[in-house]
Amino acid sequence: MPVLLPGVDPATALPPLAALLVALTLALLSRRVTPAARLDRRLRRMLGLRDTVARKPKLHERLARFEGMLIGGPTDRREIGEYLRAAGYYGVGAQLVFALVRLLATAVALGGSLALFSYFGWLTGRARFAPFMIAAFTYLSAKRVLKVRASAREKRIRGELPFLLDLLRLMLEAGSSLDQCFRNLARAEVGSVVPETQAALKVMVDDLSKGTSYEQALTRWGDRLGVDGARELAALFKQALLHGTEIAEALTAFTAEAADRRLNAAREAVGKKAAQLSGAMMLFFVPALFILLGGPAAMSLSAALHGISK
Repeated sequence: MPVLLPGVDPATALPPLAALLVALTLALLSRRVTPAARLDRRLRRMLGLRDTVARKPKLHERLARFEGMLIGGPTDRREIGEYLRAAGYYGVGAQLVFALVRLLATAVALGGSLALFSYFGWLTGRARFAPFMIAAFTYLSAKRVLKVRASAREKRIRGELPFLLDLLRLMLEAGSSLDQCFRNLARAEVGSVVPETQAALKVMVDDLSKGTSYEQALTRWGDRLGVDGARELAALFKQALLHGTEIAEALTAFTAEAADRRLNAAREAVGKKAAQLSGAMMLFFVPALFILLGGPAAMSLSAALHGISK
């Protein structure tokens, strides 16, 4: 392998150079003027306005143009967007941040594995492809990790929802309005019991305080929860707030249904644990049982055969 600089290992110098080239490319692309910016500048000049009045786009706005290139095709973008919303990330640039973090983790995995393999002298033969396989595994595992986080959050919300609905029902029976219930629960000290659902309620109350309509705020609340029955529950709250519909009985039915779903999920988890326990017993207990029961007989048979051979 030709050496460009004496005393510098190419395998060690490759990751920093690659990271530097990627950073320079993103910096140059982010500074490129968009057609909309050119048109805005031309109109300002025609109208005699100063260009300094125009707001400079922020970094995430510049990088948003390359979101499709960084994330992937439409299918990947849709799946990643669903996973991000299910995991509780609703920011405008959530997909872009995920793409940048995934690329950074891939670059770190590639650079670290190359440096490690080069230090121990393992970059020979087929082993030289191992760092690139590690980087590819890191890139592909990022979406899997996001999916696991989304599933964990959905599980927590399913566990919190029956308790939250019970609190709502008790407050409604005490004479509070539904809007007062939302605002009191958003401010109440129940974050340690229902942290995920209370966070969604706080965002909804903030939307209402900013002038968002009840219909739009409740729709966003149901989307933020992202579990079965959340959108139906949001529709029930819309009817109660906009049309004055009585929801005590319907809320009781929703509470019972959510409790049944939680119970069915617990039974399913117990069934899986029983199957896993059976496999562990077959793997560890049965061989020990065979040794305990058949060991003496095998030793007696071996001793008898040894005596006959003599």
